[in-house]
Amino acid sequence: MQKARNQIHSLAKGLAILRMFSSKPAVSLSEIASAQFMSAGSAHRYLTTLYSLGYIKQIPDTKRYQLTPKILELGFNALKDMNLRKRVLPYLLEVSREFNITTACSVLDGAEILYIERVRSAELVNLDLSAGSRLPVYCTGMGKALLAFLPSELRETLIEKLELRPFTPYTITKREALKKELEDIRRRGYATCRQELNLGLESIAAPIFYNGKVEAAISFNLPNISPSKKNALEKGLVKRLLQITKEVSL
Repeated sequence: MQKARNQIHSLAKGLAILRMFSSKPAVSLSEIASAQFMSAGSAHRYLTTLYSLGYIKQIPDTKRYQLTPKILELGFNALKDMNLRKRVLPYLLEVSREFNITTACSVLDGAEILYIERVRSAELVNLDLSAGSRLPVYCTGMGKALLAFLPSELRETLIEKLELRPFTPYTITKREALKKELEDIRRRGYATCRQELNLGLESIAAPIFYNGKVEAAISFNLPNISPSKKNALEKGLVKRLLQITKEVSL
C-alpha cells in the first residue's frame, strides 16, 4: 500500500462524488459541495469533468445531476469476470425457479452489503434491487451472515461504527442485542431476517467461505404464505442453503 502522499486526492474526490449517487437518484450541485466540503466552484469543475466523460447528465427541469448508463460499464465488466458470481448464479437460478422465491448473493463493503447478483421472483413484497445495490449490513440476512463470521476483532470494530437506525419496529437497534444475534448465527450456521428492513419481508442467509475466510453470503426470501407452511418450507430451504454454500465455498 502506497503512502497517502502518493495518492491522487482529486481522483479520490471524484470517486466520492460518484458514490453519492448510490443513495440518491439525482443530486444537486449544492448537495455535492456540502457533502464533499468543497466550494460550489470546485464541485462544478468536478461535475463538468464527469459530464464531459459521459458518466453524468443534468436534468433540464431541476438542474440536478444523474448517472448515465455508461457508469454501468465499470461495474458490469468487473461482475462479468468475478469468479464468485459464476459459482453462485446457477444455484440462485435453480432455487428461484423451483420455489418461486427471490435469491441473491452479496459481499461486505464497509457498513453495507453490495449485491453482486439477484434473481427476482414474482412475489408482491419485493424490493427493487439488482447487482450493484447496497443495503445496511445490520438489518439484512446476508449482512448479519457476513458480520457473524468475520474475525472477532474486525467484527467488533465494525459494530461499534454502525448507526443502528430503525427501519421497522423489528429492526435491531441495540449493539448488545446485535452481538447476541450474531453469536446465535455463528452457532447454527445461518442468519434470519424477520421484517427488520421491510415489513412483510423475511429471509434466510448463509456465508460463503474462501480459504477459511468469509467471502460472501447467499439469501433466500421467504414467500408470504401461512406460518405453518412457511415453517416447513424454511426448514427445507435452510438445508438447501447450507448445501449450496458448502459447495460454492473454496
